[in-house]
Amino acid sequence: MNPVHKILSVINRQSILLFILFFLTGGIVNSQLSADLVSNQPNAPTGKFVLLGKRYRIENNEHPAKILLISNIETNRTIVFNPKDSTYIIRNRLETPSDPFGTWDLFCDDLQSNDAGTEIINGLECRKTIFNKLSSGEEVIRIVQWKSVKYGITVKLTYNLPQSEGFFELTNIIEGQVNEELFEIPSFYKRRRVMR
Repeated sequence: MNPVHKILSVINRQSILLFILFFLTGGIVNSQLSADLVSNQPNAPTGKFVLLGKRYRIENNEHPAKILLISNIETNRTIVFNPKDSTYIIRNRLETPSDPFGTWDLFCDDLQSNDAGTEIINGLECRKTIFNKLSSGEEVIRIVQWKSVKYGITVKLTYNLPQSEGFFELTNIIEGQVNEELFEIPSFYKRRRVMR
């Protein structure tokens, strides 16, 4: 093979690899949005939701310090903040009651699921899944989840349980760059160790 062709071949391979790398990392960087989190669940946070890659932050309008938690979907870890004493703890994301995304994911894991196609919810294409549990042939639990195809997060969830019904939803969704500093632990917060 001609030396010029060899060089061009190497350059072409590198260009293709760089393009693939750029495309893959671009998808991670582009996973950014902010929204309002609304809910009628008892004691559920309502406030701001911010997504950056596989991490999300929830601010609670009821708390003066605003920040409530920062969760990481990949590691299943949630940092829960207590503004009263400026401390935080680290918990399993799926077992953190103040994190509606993680706890509902865990709850639905034990239910029968049925794919119900896609729908546009608040401007995002979402995969609709119906989760249910039957008892004596009757449906006793029904949860409908709309999960963003692009971002992989729940945009809306409704539930009908034997003792309660409700919903949570992301509204006023703004896609685009978010401030990475929102995902840093404020310097005045100190970690509180949880006794096992």
